[in-house]
Amino acid sequence: YDLCIILEKEDNLEKDIELCKRCRNLTDRPLLVLGKSDAKMAVEFLKSGVDDYIRIPISKSAFEAFLYAHYRREHRNCK
Repeated sequence: YDLCIILEKEDNLEKDIELCKRCRNLTDRPLLVLGKSDAKMAVEFLKSGVDDYIRIPISKSAFEAFLYAHYRREHRNCK
């Protein structure tokens, strides 16, 4: 199972959003962004094509649950 995880850099959000757009144009794999931005900026990431914006810090168990949910969703869509 492949997915792309992008760690948001707080000092240059516009470049991060542009990176997400480029990644979306190159792959249909799930794109996840880990970051500390507010809800408004998270919406901008989602509009750029990412599948999920995950606020950090996050516990290991919660992060694993996000990954499993994406895995489950991908396999549900393949049937």
